[in-house]
Amino acid sequence: MAFCACGSARDCGWVLDEDAPRWPTVCMFRRQVLRSPETTAFPGVLSDEQRHGPILLGSLVCVRTGWAKRYLAGRAAIAERRRLSSAAAPGSAGAGDDAVLQAWTEYHNAGEVGDIHPDYKLPRMHFPGLSAAAAAFLVKERSAVGIGVDTLSPDPGASEGFRVHHAVLGADRYIIENLNLEGLPARGARVTVAPLNVAGAPEAPARVFALVPAPTPTGAAQASSRGRGRSVCGL
Repeated sequence: MAFCACGSARDCGWVLDEDAPRWPTVCMFRRQVLRSPETTAFPGVLSDEQRHGPILLGSLVCVRTGWAKRYLAGRAAIAERRRLSSAAAPGSAGAGDDAVLQAWTEYHNAGEVGDIHPDYKLPRMHFPGLSAAAAAFLVKERSAVGIGVDTLSPDPGASEGFRVHHAVLGADRYIIENLNLEGLPARGARVTVAPLNVAGAPEAPARVFALVPAPTPTGAAQASSRGRGRSVCGL
Protein backbone atom coordinates (compact mmCIF):
# COMPACT_ATOMS: atom_id res chain seq x y z
CA MET A 1 0.00 0.00 0.00
CA ALA A 2 1.08 3.58 -0.51
CA PHE A 3 1.11 6.38 2.03
CA CYS A 4 0.77 9.91 0.62
CA ALA A 5 1.67 12.89 2.78
CA CYS A 6 1.47 15.56 0.10
CA GLY A 7 1.41 15.80 -3.65
CA SER A 8 4.65 17.76 -3.73
CA ALA A 9 6.88 19.59 -1.30
CA ARG A 10 4.95 22.77 -2.11
CA ASP A 11 1.47 21.42 -1.44
CA CYS A 12 1.71 21.11 2.32
CA GLY A 13 4.21 21.14 5.13
CA TRP A 14 3.72 17.54 6.28
CA VAL A 15 6.41 15.16 5.03
CA LEU A 16 7.60 11.72 6.04
CA ASP A 17 10.51 12.77 8.23
CA GLU A 18 7.96 13.93 10.79
CA ASP A 19 5.95 11.59 13.02
CA ALA A 20 2.90 10.05 11.41
CA PRO A 21 -0.24 9.98 13.60
CA ARG A 22 -0.60 6.77 15.62
CA TRP A 23 -3.66 4.99 16.94
CA PRO A 24 -6.50 7.00 15.46
CA THR A 25 -9.90 5.31 15.49
CA VAL A 26 -10.91 3.77 12.18
CA CYS A 27 -14.35 4.76 10.94
CA MET A 28 -15.24 2.95 7.75
CA PHE A 29 -18.15 3.08 5.41
CA ARG A 30 -18.82 0.40 2.85
CA ARG A 31 -19.69 0.64 -0.82
CA GLN A 32 -19.72 -2.73 -2.52
CA VAL A 33 -18.98 -1.82 -6.14
CA LEU A 34 -17.17 -4.90 -7.42
CA ARG A 35 -18.52 -4.67 -10.95
CA SER A 36 -19.23 -1.04 -11.82
CA PRO A 37 -16.92 1.77 -10.65
CA GLU A 38 -18.87 4.32 -8.64
CA THR A 39 -18.13 7.48 -6.75
CA THR A 40 -18.91 7.70 -3.05
CA ALA A 41 -20.54 11.12 -2.85
CA PHE A 42 -21.36 13.33 0.11
CA PRO A 43 -24.88 11.85 0.63
CA GLY A 44 -23.28 8.41 0.96
CA VAL A 45 -21.26 9.61 3.93
CA LEU A 46 -24.37 10.91 5.69
CA SER A 47 -26.24 7.67 4.96
CA ASP A 48 -23.40 5.71 6.53
CA GLU A 49 -23.57 7.84 9.67
CA GLN A 50 -27.29 7.19 9.92
CA ARG A 51 -26.63 3.47 9.77
CA HIS A 52 -23.48 3.13 11.90
CA GLY A 53 -23.38 6.28 14.01
CA PRO A 54 -21.35 9.48 13.75
CA ILE A 55 -17.81 9.42 12.40
CA LEU A 56 -15.67 10.30 15.40
CA LEU A 57 -13.66 13.48 15.08
CA GLY A 58 -10.00 12.81 14.36
CA SER A 59 -10.55 9.36 12.82
CA LEU A 60 -8.82 7.69 9.92
CA VAL A 61 -11.77 7.25 7.57
CA CYS A 62 -11.55 4.25 5.26
CA VAL A 63 -13.81 3.46 2.33
CA ARG A 64 -14.27 -0.25 1.69
CA THR A 65 -15.59 -0.79 -1.83
CA GLY A 66 -14.67 -4.46 -2.14
CA TRP A 67 -12.35 -3.60 -5.03
CA ALA A 68 -9.41 -5.21 -3.20
CA LYS A 69 -10.77 -8.62 -4.21
CA ARG A 70 -9.71 -7.74 -7.72
CA TYR A 71 -6.14 -7.40 -6.49
CA LEU A 72 -5.94 -11.10 -5.60
CA ALA A 73 -7.34 -12.04 -8.99
CA GLY A 74 -4.87 -9.69 -10.67
CA ARG A 75 -1.94 -11.16 -8.77
CA ALA A 76 -2.93 -14.63 -9.96
CA ALA A 77 -3.22 -13.35 -13.53
CA ILE A 78 0.28 -11.83 -13.40
CA ALA A 79 1.70 -15.11 -12.07
CA GLU A 80 0.08 -16.98 -14.94
CA ARG A 81 1.44 -14.50 -17.49
CA ARG A 82 4.92 -14.94 -16.08
CA ARG A 83 4.57 -18.71 -16.27
CA LEU A 84 3.47 -18.57 -19.89
CA SER A 85 6.15 -16.04 -20.75
CA SER A 86 8.91 -18.21 -19.30
CA ALA A 87 7.63 -21.17 -21.27
CA ALA A 88 7.33 -19.25 -24.56
CA ALA A 89 10.10 -18.91 -27.10
CA PRO A 90 12.22 -15.73 -26.87
CA GLY A 91 10.70 -12.86 -28.81
CA SER A 92 7.24 -14.40 -28.96
CA ALA A 93 5.66 -11.88 -26.55
CA GLY A 94 3.21 -9.34 -27.91
CA ALA A 95 4.38 -5.96 -29.06
CA GLY A 96 2.94 -2.51 -29.56
CA ASP A 97 -0.42 -1.59 -28.07
CA ASP A 98 -1.20 -5.18 -27.06
CA ALA A 99 1.97 -5.33 -24.98
CA VAL A 100 1.05 -2.11 -23.19
CA LEU A 101 -1.92 -3.75 -21.49
CA GLN A 102 -0.08 -6.93 -20.49
CA ALA A 103 0.98 -5.25 -17.23
CA TRP A 104 -2.60 -4.32 -16.33
CA THR A 105 -5.02 -6.46 -14.36
CA GLU A 106 -8.68 -6.24 -13.46
CA TYR A 107 -7.57 -4.35 -10.35
CA HIS A 108 -6.40 -1.50 -12.62
CA ASN A 109 -9.41 -2.01 -14.91
CA ALA A 110 -7.79 -0.08 -17.76
CA GLY A 111 -9.86 0.97 -20.74
CA GLU A 112 -8.81 1.40 -24.34
CA VAL A 113 -5.12 1.83 -25.06
CA GLY A 114 -5.80 5.03 -26.98
CA ASP A 115 -7.72 6.61 -24.09
CA ILE A 116 -4.77 8.18 -22.29
CA HIS A 117 -5.45 9.88 -18.98
CA PRO A 118 -4.19 13.50 -19.10
CA ASP A 119 -2.89 13.43 -15.51
CA TYR A 120 -1.00 10.15 -15.19
CA LYS A 121 -0.26 9.67 -18.92
CA LEU A 122 -1.35 6.03 -18.95
CA PRO A 123 -4.44 4.23 -20.27
CA ARG A 124 -7.42 5.52 -18.30
CA MET A 125 -8.35 3.24 -15.41
CA HIS A 126 -11.85 2.69 -14.10
CA PHE A 127 -12.16 2.04 -10.37
CA PRO A 128 -14.31 3.58 -7.62
CA GLY A 129 -13.37 6.45 -5.35
CA LEU A 130 -14.60 9.46 -3.40
CA SER A 131 -16.09 12.67 -4.66
CA ALA A 132 -14.20 15.86 -3.84
CA ALA A 133 -17.21 17.08 -1.84
CA ALA A 134 -17.22 13.94 0.32
CA ALA A 135 -13.49 14.22 0.94
CA ALA A 136 -13.75 17.91 1.85
CA PHE A 137 -16.60 17.16 4.26
CA LEU A 138 -14.60 14.43 6.00
CA VAL A 139 -11.51 16.57 6.56
CA LYS A 140 -13.34 19.79 7.42
CA GLU A 141 -16.47 18.68 9.27
CA ARG A 142 -15.25 15.39 10.72
CA SER A 143 -11.58 16.37 11.18
CA ALA A 144 -10.43 13.12 9.56
CA VAL A 145 -6.68 12.69 10.05
CA GLY A 146 -6.55 10.74 6.81
CA ILE A 147 -8.47 8.88 4.14
CA GLY A 148 -7.88 5.22 3.33
CA VAL A 149 -9.16 3.30 0.31
CA ASP A 150 -9.00 -0.25 -1.03
CA THR A 151 -8.31 0.99 -4.56
CA LEU A 152 -5.34 2.59 -6.28
CA SER A 153 -6.48 6.11 -5.38
CA PRO A 154 -9.24 7.96 -3.51
CA ASP A 155 -9.86 9.79 -6.79
CA PRO A 156 -12.01 7.63 -9.09
CA GLY A 157 -9.80 6.13 -11.77
CA ALA A 158 -11.46 7.87 -14.70
CA SER A 159 -11.66 11.27 -12.99
CA GLU A 160 -9.28 14.12 -13.78
CA GLY A 161 -7.56 16.81 -11.75
CA PHE A 162 -6.84 14.81 -8.56
CA ARG A 163 -9.53 16.83 -6.77
CA VAL A 164 -9.75 14.41 -3.82
CA HIS A 165 -5.97 14.52 -3.39
CA HIS A 166 -6.09 18.29 -3.30
CA ALA A 167 -8.97 18.30 -0.79
CA VAL A 168 -7.20 15.91 1.59
CA LEU A 169 -3.53 16.79 1.17
CA GLY A 170 -4.31 20.48 0.91
CA ALA A 171 -5.84 20.25 4.39
CA ASP A 172 -2.56 18.76 5.71
CA ARG A 173 -4.02 15.26 6.07
CA TYR A 174 -2.79 11.98 4.60
CA ILE A 175 -3.98 9.33 2.16
CA ILE A 176 -3.47 5.55 2.28
CA GLU A 177 -4.10 3.57 -0.90
CA ASN A 178 -4.32 -0.13 -1.83
CA LEU A 179 -5.60 -1.26 1.58
CA ASN A 180 -7.15 -4.61 2.44
CA LEU A 181 -10.11 -3.59 4.59
CA GLU A 182 -11.93 -6.92 4.71
CA GLY A 183 -12.93 -7.94 8.22
CA LEU A 184 -12.79 -4.49 9.78
CA PRO A 185 -15.88 -3.21 11.62
CA ALA A 186 -17.59 -0.02 10.53
CA ARG A 187 -16.50 1.68 13.75
CA GLY A 188 -14.13 1.10 16.64
CA ALA A 189 -10.88 -0.35 15.32
CA ARG A 190 -7.60 1.36 16.23
CA VAL A 191 -4.79 1.67 13.74
CA THR A 192 -1.06 2.30 13.44
CA VAL A 193 0.16 3.76 10.15
CA ALA A 194 3.85 3.04 9.55
CA PRO A 195 5.20 4.52 6.31
CA LEU A 196 8.77 3.89 5.25
CA ASN A 197 10.67 6.79 6.78
CA VAL A 198 12.24 8.53 3.79
CA ALA A 199 13.14 12.06 4.82
CA GLY A 200 11.32 14.67 2.78
CA ALA A 201 9.45 12.17 0.61
CA PRO A 202 5.88 13.07 -0.39
CA GLU A 203 4.84 9.40 -0.36
CA ALA A 204 6.18 5.97 0.52
CA PRO A 205 5.22 2.30 0.95
CA ALA A 206 3.55 1.68 4.30
CA ARG A 207 2.49 -1.09 6.63
CA VAL A 208 -0.78 -0.51 8.46
CA PHE A 209 -1.94 -2.49 11.50
CA ALA A 210 -5.35 -2.50 13.18
CA LEU A 211 -6.45 -3.49 16.65
CA VAL A 212 -9.98 -4.81 16.22
CA PRO A 213 -12.55 -4.83 19.03
CA ALA A 214 -13.69 -8.28 20.14
CA PRO A 215 -17.01 -9.08 21.81
CA THR A 216 -16.95 -9.88 25.51
CA PRO A 217 -19.13 -12.61 27.05
CA THR A 218 -21.67 -9.91 27.86
CA GLY A 219 -21.75 -8.67 24.28
CA ALA A 220 -19.87 -5.45 24.95
CA ALA A 221 -16.86 -4.58 22.79
CA GLN A 222 -13.35 -4.24 24.10
CA ALA A 223 -9.89 -4.07 22.56
CA SER A 224 -8.50 -7.54 22.05
CA SER A 225 -4.80 -8.23 22.44
CA ARG A 226 -5.26 -11.03 19.90
CA GLY A 227 -5.68 -8.34 17.24
CA ARG A 228 -2.36 -6.71 18.08
CA GLY A 229 0.09 -6.99 15.23
CA ARG A 230 -2.50 -8.18 12.74
CA SER A 231 -1.93 -6.55 9.38
CA VAL A 232 -5.12 -5.43 7.71
CA CYS A 233 -3.25 -4.11 4.68
CA GLY A 234 -1.77 -7.07 2.93
CA LEU A 235 -1.87 -5.71 -0.60
